[in-house]
Amino acid sequence: MDTHSRSESRQPTIGLVSLVCLVIGNMIGTGVYVSSGYSLADLKDAKYVLLVWVIAGIHAMCGAVAYAAVSRRLSVSGGEYAILSRWVHPAVGFLAAWISIIAGFAAPIALSGKLLGFYTLRTFDISLLSFLSTDRATLELLVASLAILLASSLHAIQISWNARATNLVVAIKLFGLLIFIAWGAFHLLSNRLSGNPETGIVDSGASISSTAGLMWGMLASLYFTTLCYTGFNASIYLAGKFATGGGTPTDRPEAVLNSTATLDGVPSDEGGRKSATDPIVGRSMVWACLIVTLIYLALNTLFLYSIPAAEVVGAGEAFVATVSRQIGGIVLEQIMNWVVLLSTATSVLAMTMTGPQVLLQVASDYRLKGYEIDSKGTGTHYALAIQTAITLLFVWSATIRGIATFLGLTLTVCGAIAIASLLIAVRRSRPRLLPLTALESLCSAIYVLGAVVLIAAGFWLVPSEFFASMITFAIGILLYFTAIFFRKSPRESSVNRP
Repeated sequence: MDTHSRSESRQPTIGLVSLVCLVIGNMIGTGVYVSSGYSLADLKDAKYVLLVWVIAGIHAMCGAVAYAAVSRRLSVSGGEYAILSRWVHPAVGFLAAWISIIAGFAAPIALSGKLLGFYTLRTFDISLLSFLSTDRATLELLVASLAILLASSLHAIQISWNARATNLVVAIKLFGLLIFIAWGAFHLLSNRLSGNPETGIVDSGASISSTAGLMWGMLASLYFTTLCYTGFNASIYLAGKFATGGGTPTDRPEAVLNSTATLDGVPSDEGGRKSATDPIVGRSMVWACLIVTLIYLALNTLFLYSIPAAEVVGAGEAFVATVSRQIGGIVLEQIMNWVVLLSTATSVLAMTMTGPQVLLQVASDYRLKGYEIDSKGTGTHYALAIQTAITLLFVWSATIRGIATFLGLTLTVCGAIAIASLLIAVRRSRPRLLPLTALESLCSAIYVLGAVVLIAAGFWLVPSEFFASMITFAIGILLYFTAIFFRKSPRESSVNRP
Protein backbone atom coordinates (compact mmCIF):
# COMPACT_ATOMS: atom_id res chain seq x y z
CA MET A 1 0.00 0.00 0.00
CA ASP A 2 1.49 3.38 -0.95
CA THR A 3 1.74 6.45 1.28
CA HIS A 4 -1.34 8.09 -0.15
CA SER A 5 -3.42 4.96 0.49
CA ARG A 6 -2.17 4.76 4.05
CA SER A 7 -3.12 8.38 4.54
CA GLU A 8 -6.59 7.73 3.17
CA SER A 9 -7.05 4.79 5.54
CA ARG A 10 -6.21 6.99 8.49
CA GLN A 11 -8.88 9.55 7.65
CA PRO A 12 -11.37 10.04 10.50
CA THR A 13 -14.94 8.98 9.91
CA ILE A 14 -16.31 12.07 11.68
CA GLY A 15 -18.52 14.12 9.37
CA LEU A 16 -19.50 17.74 8.97
CA VAL A 17 -22.44 17.58 11.40
CA SER A 18 -20.27 16.12 14.15
CA LEU A 19 -17.60 18.75 13.61
CA VAL A 20 -20.19 21.53 13.67
CA CYS A 21 -21.53 20.19 16.98
CA LEU A 22 -18.00 20.10 18.35
CA VAL A 23 -17.43 23.76 17.46
CA ILE A 24 -20.83 24.83 18.81
CA GLY A 25 -20.04 23.05 22.07
CA ASN A 26 -16.81 25.03 22.33
CA MET A 27 -18.52 28.34 21.56
CA ILE A 28 -21.58 28.29 23.82
CA GLY A 29 -20.30 28.65 27.36
CA THR A 30 -21.01 30.86 30.36
CA GLY A 31 -20.48 34.29 28.78
CA VAL A 32 -23.98 34.49 27.30
CA TYR A 33 -25.46 34.40 30.82
CA VAL A 34 -23.73 37.64 31.95
CA SER A 35 -22.73 39.70 28.90
CA SER A 36 -26.07 41.31 28.04
CA GLY A 37 -26.60 42.54 31.59
CA TYR A 38 -23.30 44.41 31.41
CA SER A 39 -24.07 45.79 27.95
CA LEU A 40 -27.57 46.96 28.83
CA ALA A 41 -26.23 48.77 31.92
CA ASP A 42 -23.79 50.64 29.68
CA LEU A 43 -25.90 51.24 26.56
CA LYS A 44 -29.34 51.65 28.19
CA ASP A 45 -31.20 50.33 25.13
CA ALA A 46 -31.69 46.68 24.14
CA LYS A 47 -31.53 47.39 20.41
CA TYR A 48 -27.95 48.59 20.80
CA VAL A 49 -27.12 45.52 22.85
CA LEU A 50 -28.46 43.28 20.08
CA LEU A 51 -26.45 45.33 17.56
CA VAL A 52 -23.31 44.56 19.57
CA TRP A 53 -24.15 40.86 19.36
CA VAL A 54 -24.59 41.19 15.57
CA ILE A 55 -21.26 43.02 15.17
CA ALA A 56 -19.45 40.44 17.31
CA GLY A 57 -21.11 37.68 15.28
CA ILE A 58 -20.02 39.21 11.96
CA HIS A 59 -16.48 39.62 13.29
CA ALA A 60 -16.46 35.98 14.39
CA MET A 61 -17.84 34.89 11.01
CA CYS A 62 -14.98 36.71 9.29
CA GLY A 63 -12.60 34.96 11.65
CA ALA A 64 -14.16 31.60 10.81
CA VAL A 65 -13.70 32.20 7.07
CA ALA A 66 -10.11 33.27 7.70
CA TYR A 67 -9.36 30.19 9.82
CA ALA A 68 -10.96 28.06 7.12
CA ALA A 69 -8.44 29.62 4.73
CA VAL A 70 -5.66 28.66 7.13
CA SER A 71 -6.88 25.06 7.28
CA ARG A 72 -6.71 24.85 3.48
CA ARG A 73 -3.05 25.82 3.52
CA LEU A 74 -1.71 24.22 6.71
CA SER A 75 -2.85 20.66 7.35
CA VAL A 76 -1.52 20.22 10.88
CA SER A 77 -3.19 20.08 14.27
CA GLY A 78 -2.32 22.38 17.14
CA GLY A 79 -4.21 25.60 16.44
CA GLU A 80 -2.33 28.90 16.74
CA TYR A 81 0.66 27.06 18.21
CA ALA A 82 1.23 25.16 14.97
CA ILE A 83 0.25 28.06 12.68
CA LEU A 84 2.54 30.67 14.21
CA SER A 85 5.44 28.27 14.75
CA ARG A 86 5.53 27.58 11.02
CA TRP A 87 4.51 30.88 9.47
CA VAL A 88 6.23 33.32 11.84
CA HIS A 89 8.70 31.85 14.35
CA PRO A 90 8.73 29.12 17.02
CA ALA A 91 8.91 31.85 19.68
CA VAL A 92 5.59 33.30 18.48
CA GLY A 93 4.11 29.80 18.40
CA PHE A 94 5.23 29.26 21.99
CA LEU A 95 3.64 32.58 22.92
CA ALA A 96 0.36 31.45 21.35
CA ALA A 97 0.52 28.21 23.36
CA TRP A 98 1.08 30.23 26.53
CA ILE A 99 -1.93 32.42 25.75
CA SER A 100 -3.94 29.25 25.15
CA ILE A 101 -2.93 27.94 28.58
CA ILE A 102 -3.85 31.20 30.34
CA ALA A 103 -6.70 32.70 28.29
CA GLY A 104 -7.88 29.52 26.62
CA PHE A 105 -8.22 27.42 29.75
CA ALA A 106 -7.14 28.77 33.16
CA ALA A 107 -9.04 32.08 33.04
CA PRO A 108 -12.21 30.59 31.44
CA ILE A 109 -12.23 27.86 34.10
CA ALA A 110 -12.02 30.61 36.72
CA LEU A 111 -14.86 32.53 35.06
CA SER A 112 -17.06 29.43 34.98
CA GLY A 113 -16.11 28.60 38.56
CA LYS A 114 -17.02 32.06 39.84
CA LEU A 115 -20.39 31.98 38.07
CA LEU A 116 -20.91 28.48 39.43
CA GLY A 117 -20.35 29.79 42.96
CA PHE A 118 -22.71 32.70 42.35
CA TYR A 119 -25.58 30.52 41.09
CA THR A 120 -24.97 27.77 43.64
CA LEU A 121 -25.80 30.19 46.46
CA ARG A 122 -28.88 31.35 44.53
CA THR A 123 -30.10 27.80 44.00
CA PHE A 124 -29.52 26.37 47.45
CA ASP A 125 -30.57 27.69 50.87
CA ILE A 126 -27.38 29.13 52.38
CA SER A 127 -28.98 29.44 55.81
CA LEU A 128 -27.80 25.87 56.31
CA LEU A 129 -24.27 27.26 56.19
CA SER A 130 -24.84 29.74 59.00
CA PHE A 131 -22.09 28.07 61.02
CA LEU A 132 -19.59 29.60 58.58
CA SER A 133 -18.58 33.01 59.85
CA THR A 134 -18.00 34.54 56.43
CA ASP A 135 -19.82 36.79 53.96
CA ARG A 136 -21.69 35.69 50.85
CA ALA A 137 -18.98 36.87 48.43
CA THR A 138 -16.35 34.77 50.19
CA LEU A 139 -18.68 31.77 50.18
CA GLU A 140 -19.04 32.14 46.40
CA LEU A 141 -15.25 32.11 46.03
CA LEU A 142 -14.98 29.05 48.27
CA VAL A 143 -17.59 27.18 46.22
CA ALA A 144 -15.77 28.13 42.99
CA SER A 145 -12.44 26.95 44.40
CA LEU A 146 -13.95 23.70 45.64
CA ALA A 147 -15.51 22.96 42.23
CA ILE A 148 -12.19 23.58 40.45
CA LEU A 149 -10.27 21.39 42.90
CA LEU A 150 -12.90 18.64 42.55
CA ALA A 151 -12.68 18.71 38.74
CA SER A 152 -8.88 18.60 38.94
CA SER A 153 -9.05 15.64 41.31
CA LEU A 154 -11.39 13.74 38.99
CA HIS A 155 -8.99 14.26 36.12
CA ALA A 156 -5.96 13.33 38.20
CA ILE A 157 -7.57 10.09 39.41
CA GLN A 158 -9.01 8.89 36.12
CA ILE A 159 -9.78 10.94 33.01
CA SER A 160 -12.73 8.72 32.04
CA TRP A 161 -14.58 9.80 35.20
CA ASN A 162 -14.35 13.41 34.07
CA ALA A 163 -15.45 12.53 30.50
CA ARG A 164 -18.53 10.59 31.69
CA ALA A 165 -19.53 13.38 34.06
CA THR A 166 -19.16 15.96 31.27
CA ASN A 167 -21.37 14.00 28.84
CA LEU A 168 -24.15 13.63 31.42
CA VAL A 169 -24.07 17.31 32.37
CA VAL A 170 -24.20 18.46 28.73
CA ALA A 171 -27.32 16.41 27.99
CA ILE A 172 -29.22 17.75 31.02
CA LYS A 173 -28.11 21.33 30.31
CA LEU A 174 -29.33 21.31 26.71
CA PHE A 175 -32.72 19.94 27.72
CA GLY A 176 -33.21 22.74 30.26
CA LEU A 177 -32.15 25.38 27.75
CA LEU A 178 -34.73 24.15 25.24
CA ILE A 179 -37.44 24.47 27.90
CA PHE A 180 -36.44 28.08 28.56
CA ILE A 181 -36.41 29.02 24.87
CA ALA A 182 -39.88 27.56 24.26
CA TRP A 183 -41.34 29.11 27.43
CA GLY A 184 -39.71 32.49 26.80
CA ALA A 185 -40.84 32.65 23.18
CA PHE A 186 -44.45 31.96 24.23
CA HIS A 187 -44.28 34.69 26.90
CA LEU A 188 -42.78 37.23 24.50
CA LEU A 189 -45.39 36.48 21.84
CA SER A 190 -48.21 36.80 24.40
CA ASN A 191 -46.95 40.24 25.44
CA ARG A 192 -46.83 41.37 21.85
CA LEU A 193 -50.36 40.16 21.11
CA SER A 194 -51.75 41.74 24.29
CA GLY A 195 -50.31 45.13 23.33
CA ASN A 196 -47.92 45.32 26.33
CA PRO A 197 -44.49 44.71 24.83
CA GLU A 198 -41.36 45.76 26.68
CA THR A 199 -39.36 48.54 25.06
CA GLY A 200 -35.93 47.31 26.14
CA ILE A 201 -35.02 50.84 27.30
CA VAL A 202 -33.76 51.28 30.87
CA ASP A 203 -35.56 54.64 31.23
CA SER A 204 -36.70 57.30 28.79
CA GLY A 205 -34.03 59.82 29.72
CA ALA A 206 -31.06 57.54 30.16
CA SER A 207 -30.22 56.54 26.61
CA ILE A 208 -26.84 57.62 25.21
CA SER A 209 -27.40 60.96 23.48
CA SER A 210 -24.24 61.45 21.42
CA THR A 211 -23.04 59.25 18.58
CA ALA A 212 -19.51 59.27 19.98
CA GLY A 213 -20.75 58.15 23.38
CA LEU A 214 -22.76 55.35 21.78
CA MET A 215 -19.75 54.16 19.75
CA TRP A 216 -17.47 54.10 22.81
CA GLY A 217 -20.16 52.29 24.81
CA MET A 218 -20.57 49.65 22.10
CA LEU A 219 -16.80 49.18 21.88
CA ALA A 220 -16.63 48.64 25.64
CA SER A 221 -19.41 46.05 25.38
CA LEU A 222 -17.62 44.22 22.57
CA TYR A 223 -14.78 43.15 24.86
CA PHE A 224 -16.89 40.69 26.84
CA THR A 225 -19.37 39.96 24.01
CA THR A 226 -16.58 38.72 21.71
CA LEU A 227 -15.69 36.24 24.46
CA CYS A 228 -19.00 34.47 23.79
CA TYR A 229 -17.90 33.80 20.20
CA THR A 230 -14.41 32.54 20.95
CA GLY A 231 -14.08 28.86 20.22
CA PHE A 232 -15.24 29.24 16.59
CA ASN A 233 -11.78 28.02 15.54
CA ALA A 234 -12.02 24.71 17.42
CA SER A 235 -11.80 22.62 14.24
CA ILE A 236 -8.38 24.05 13.39
CA TYR A 237 -6.95 22.08 16.32
CA LEU A 238 -7.90 18.88 14.46
CA ALA A 239 -6.81 19.94 10.96
CA GLY A 240 -3.95 17.42 10.87
CA LYS A 241 -6.42 14.58 11.42
CA PHE A 242 -8.16 15.53 8.18
CA ALA A 243 -5.04 15.87 6.03
CA THR A 244 -5.28 14.43 2.51
CA GLY A 245 -2.21 13.61 0.52
CA GLY A 246 -0.08 12.40 3.38
CA GLY A 247 2.20 14.01 5.90
CA THR A 248 5.69 13.87 7.32
CA PRO A 249 7.29 14.39 10.67
CA THR A 250 7.28 18.09 9.83
CA ASP A 251 3.60 18.01 10.71
CA ARG A 252 4.70 17.79 14.33
CA PRO A 253 5.24 21.14 16.09
CA GLU A 254 8.58 20.07 17.55
CA ALA A 255 10.05 19.65 14.06
CA VAL A 256 9.82 23.41 13.65
CA LEU A 257 12.07 23.92 16.66
CA ASN A 258 15.03 22.38 14.88
CA SER A 259 14.46 23.53 11.29
CA THR A 260 12.93 26.33 9.27
CA ALA A 261 12.04 23.97 6.44
CA THR A 262 8.34 24.02 7.28
CA LEU A 263 7.97 27.75 7.85
CA ASP A 264 6.35 28.06 4.42
CA GLY A 265 3.46 26.06 5.84
CA VAL A 266 3.36 23.41 3.10
CA PRO A 267 4.04 19.96 4.55
CA SER A 268 4.59 17.28 1.90
CA ASP A 269 4.41 13.53 1.92
CA GLU A 270 7.27 11.21 0.98
CA GLY A 271 6.33 11.39 -2.69
CA GLY A 272 6.55 15.18 -2.75
CA ARG A 273 2.78 15.75 -2.98
CA LYS A 274 1.46 18.78 -1.14
CA SER A 275 -0.72 17.99 1.86
CA ALA A 276 -4.21 19.52 2.03
CA THR A 277 -7.06 19.55 4.54
CA ASP A 278 -10.56 18.20 3.99
CA PRO A 279 -12.93 21.17 3.29
CA ILE A 280 -15.28 20.10 6.09
CA VAL A 281 -12.80 21.53 8.62
CA GLY A 282 -13.32 25.05 7.31
CA ARG A 283 -17.01 24.57 6.63
CA SER A 284 -17.65 23.38 10.18
CA MET A 285 -16.29 26.63 11.61
CA VAL A 286 -18.35 28.82 9.29
CA TRP A 287 -21.60 26.89 9.80
CA ALA A 288 -21.14 26.66 13.58
CA CYS A 289 -20.47 30.38 13.79
CA LEU A 290 -23.63 31.18 11.82
CA ILE A 291 -25.77 28.85 13.97
CA VAL A 292 -24.39 30.19 17.25
CA THR A 293 -24.93 33.79 16.11
CA LEU A 294 -28.61 33.02 15.46
CA ILE A 295 -28.94 31.22 18.82
CA TYR A 296 -27.37 34.16 20.66
CA LEU A 297 -29.67 36.67 18.97
CA ALA A 298 -32.72 34.55 19.86
CA LEU A 299 -31.65 34.09 23.48
CA ASN A 300 -30.80 37.75 24.00
CA THR A 301 -34.06 38.87 22.46
CA LEU A 302 -35.79 36.82 25.15
CA PHE A 303 -33.47 38.11 27.87
CA LEU A 304 -33.83 41.79 26.94
CA TYR A 305 -37.48 42.12 25.92
CA SER A 306 -39.31 39.76 28.27
CA ILE A 307 -39.20 42.03 31.34
CA PRO A 308 -38.57 45.76 31.95
CA ALA A 309 -34.99 46.69 31.07
CA ALA A 310 -34.44 48.39 34.44
CA GLU A 311 -35.07 45.06 36.19
CA VAL A 312 -32.52 43.32 33.95
CA VAL A 313 -29.88 45.90 34.88
CA GLY A 314 -30.85 45.84 38.54
CA ALA A 315 -30.42 42.06 38.71
CA GLY A 316 -26.76 42.32 37.65
CA GLU A 317 -25.12 38.96 37.02
CA ALA A 318 -28.34 37.20 38.10
CA PHE A 319 -30.44 38.72 35.31
CA VAL A 320 -31.10 35.33 33.66
CA ALA A 321 -32.68 34.04 36.87
CA THR A 322 -34.71 37.25 37.22
CA VAL A 323 -36.03 37.00 33.66
CA SER A 324 -36.90 33.35 34.17
CA ARG A 325 -38.82 34.03 37.39
CA GLN A 326 -40.84 36.84 35.80
CA ILE A 327 -41.90 34.84 32.75
CA GLY A 328 -42.25 31.36 34.26
CA GLY A 329 -42.35 31.68 38.03
CA ILE A 330 -40.19 29.78 40.49
CA VAL A 331 -40.27 26.64 38.34
CA LEU A 332 -38.59 28.23 35.33
CA GLU A 333 -36.20 30.16 37.59
CA GLN A 334 -35.02 26.93 39.18
CA ILE A 335 -34.70 25.29 35.77
CA MET A 336 -32.51 28.14 34.52
CA ASN A 337 -30.51 28.22 37.74
CA TRP A 338 -29.71 24.57 37.09
CA VAL A 339 -28.99 25.26 33.42
CA VAL A 340 -26.42 27.89 34.39
CA LEU A 341 -25.02 25.64 37.11
CA LEU A 342 -24.66 22.78 34.66
CA SER A 343 -23.24 25.05 31.94
CA THR A 344 -20.56 26.29 34.30
CA ALA A 345 -19.93 22.79 35.65
CA THR A 346 -19.56 21.48 32.10
CA SER A 347 -17.03 24.17 31.28
CA VAL A 348 -15.01 23.51 34.42
CA LEU A 349 -15.00 19.75 33.82
CA ALA A 350 -14.25 19.90 30.09
CA MET A 351 -11.52 22.55 30.22
CA THR A 352 -9.88 20.94 33.23
CA MET A 353 -9.69 17.75 31.19
CA THR A 354 -8.29 19.29 27.98
CA GLY A 355 -6.28 22.24 29.26
CA PRO A 356 -3.25 20.31 30.60
CA GLN A 357 -2.79 18.68 27.19
CA VAL A 358 -1.61 22.00 25.72
CA LEU A 359 1.00 22.41 28.44
CA LEU A 360 2.07 18.79 28.04
CA GLN A 361 2.46 19.18 24.27
CA VAL A 362 4.58 22.32 24.61
CA ALA A 363 6.69 20.76 27.38
CA SER A 364 7.19 17.65 25.25
CA ASP A 365 8.15 19.67 22.17
CA TYR A 366 10.67 21.67 24.17
CA ARG A 367 11.83 18.54 26.05
CA LEU A 368 11.27 20.00 29.52
CA LYS A 369 12.27 17.78 32.41
CA GLY A 370 9.45 16.26 34.44
CA TYR A 371 6.93 16.11 31.59
CA GLU A 372 7.95 12.79 30.12
CA ILE A 373 5.08 10.44 29.35
CA ASP A 374 5.19 7.59 31.84
CA SER A 375 2.87 4.98 33.30
CA LYS A 376 2.33 7.05 36.45
CA GLY A 377 1.18 10.13 34.55
CA THR A 378 3.66 12.36 36.37
CA GLY A 379 3.76 14.94 33.58
CA THR A 380 -0.04 15.17 33.51
CA HIS A 381 -0.14 15.72 37.26
CA TYR A 382 2.44 18.50 37.01
CA ALA A 383 0.51 20.20 34.19
CA LEU A 384 -2.77 19.85 36.08
CA ALA A 385 -1.26 21.34 39.23
CA ILE A 386 0.09 24.35 37.32
CA GLN A 387 -3.24 24.95 35.59
CA THR A 388 -5.16 24.67 38.86
CA ALA A 389 -2.85 27.13 40.62
CA ILE A 390 -3.22 29.72 37.84
CA THR A 391 -6.99 29.22 37.79
CA LEU A 392 -7.35 29.78 41.54
CA LEU A 393 -5.26 32.95 41.23
CA PHE A 394 -7.84 34.30 38.76
CA VAL A 395 -10.72 33.22 41.02
CA TRP A 396 -9.45 35.14 44.03
CA SER A 397 -8.02 38.22 42.30
CA ALA A 398 -10.50 39.24 39.56
CA THR A 399 -14.19 39.93 39.05
CA ILE A 400 -16.44 38.05 36.61
CA ARG A 401 -16.64 41.10 34.33
CA GLY A 402 -12.88 41.68 34.59
CA ILE A 403 -12.07 38.10 33.57
CA ALA A 404 -14.57 38.21 30.69
CA THR A 405 -13.09 41.46 29.36
CA PHE A 406 -9.52 40.17 29.71
CA LEU A 407 -10.43 36.99 27.83
CA GLY A 408 -12.25 38.76 25.00
CA LEU A 409 -9.28 41.10 24.46
CA THR A 410 -6.49 38.53 24.81
CA LEU A 411 -8.04 35.81 22.65
CA THR A 412 -8.94 38.31 19.94
CA VAL A 413 -5.32 39.53 19.85
CA CYS A 414 -4.03 35.96 19.54
CA GLY A 415 -6.48 35.15 16.74
CA ALA A 416 -5.61 38.33 14.88
CA ILE A 417 -1.89 37.48 14.99
CA ALA A 418 -2.65 34.04 13.53
CA ILE A 419 -4.74 35.50 10.70
CA ALA A 420 -2.17 38.23 10.01
CA SER A 421 0.45 35.49 9.67
CA LEU A 422 -1.69 33.93 6.93
CA LEU A 423 -1.70 37.19 4.97
CA ILE A 424 2.07 37.53 5.38
CA ALA A 425 2.78 33.88 4.54
CA VAL A 426 0.75 34.01 1.33
CA ARG A 427 2.56 37.17 0.23
CA ARG A 428 6.01 35.74 1.03
CA SER A 429 5.38 32.25 -0.38
CA ARG A 430 3.09 32.99 -3.30
CA PRO A 431 4.48 30.16 -5.51
CA ARG A 432 4.07 27.55 -2.77
CA LEU A 433 0.79 28.58 -1.10
CA LEU A 434 -2.64 28.81 -2.66
CA PRO A 435 -3.49 32.48 -3.30
CA LEU A 436 -6.28 33.87 -1.17
CA THR A 437 -9.69 34.28 -2.75
CA ALA A 438 -11.35 37.70 -2.64
CA LEU A 439 -13.68 36.53 0.16
CA GLU A 440 -10.80 35.09 2.21
CA SER A 441 -8.78 38.28 1.81
CA LEU A 442 -11.73 40.49 2.78
CA CYS A 443 -12.71 38.44 5.84
CA SER A 444 -9.10 38.16 7.01
CA ALA A 445 -8.63 41.91 6.70
CA ILE A 446 -11.90 42.66 8.54
CA TYR A 447 -11.03 40.31 11.39
CA VAL A 448 -7.52 41.74 11.84
CA LEU A 449 -8.77 45.33 11.53
CA GLY A 450 -11.52 44.70 14.08
CA ALA A 451 -8.97 43.24 16.50
CA VAL A 452 -6.66 46.23 16.00
CA VAL A 453 -9.52 48.61 16.85
CA LEU A 454 -10.35 46.67 20.01
CA ILE A 455 -6.70 46.58 21.07
CA ALA A 456 -6.17 50.30 20.45
CA ALA A 457 -9.40 51.32 22.22
CA GLY A 458 -8.62 48.98 25.11
CA PHE A 459 -5.89 51.32 26.36
CA TRP A 460 -8.56 53.91 27.19
CA LEU A 461 -11.71 51.85 27.71
CA VAL A 462 -10.42 48.91 29.78
CA PRO A 463 -6.92 49.91 30.94
CA SER A 464 -6.65 47.29 33.70
CA GLU A 465 -7.52 44.40 31.38
CA PHE A 466 -5.39 45.91 28.58
CA PHE A 467 -2.27 45.96 30.74
CA ALA A 468 -3.09 42.53 32.18
CA SER A 469 -3.23 41.20 28.62
CA MET A 470 0.07 42.86 27.66
CA ILE A 471 1.74 41.51 30.81
CA THR A 472 0.48 38.03 29.93
CA PHE A 473 2.12 38.29 26.50
CA ALA A 474 5.35 39.58 28.07
CA ILE A 475 5.48 36.68 30.53
CA GLY A 476 5.02 34.28 27.60
CA ILE A 477 8.08 35.72 25.86
CA LEU A 478 10.18 35.36 29.02
CA LEU A 479 9.00 31.78 29.44
CA TYR A 480 10.04 30.97 25.88
CA PHE A 481 13.66 31.93 26.53
CA THR A 482 13.51 30.09 29.87
CA ALA A 483 12.24 26.94 28.10
CA ILE A 484 15.02 27.19 25.52
CA PHE A 485 17.61 27.60 28.27
CA PHE A 486 16.43 24.56 30.27
CA ARG A 487 15.63 22.45 27.24
CA LYS A 488 17.15 18.98 27.37
CA SER A 489 19.35 17.71 24.57
CA PRO A 490 17.90 15.11 22.15
CA ARG A 491 20.29 12.47 23.58
CA GLU A 492 19.09 13.12 27.13
CA SER A 493 15.46 12.93 25.98
CA SER A 494 16.03 9.57 24.26
CA VAL A 495 17.75 8.17 27.35
CA ASN A 496 14.80 9.13 29.59
CA ARG A 497 12.18 7.88 27.13
CA PRO A 498 10.37 4.77 28.48
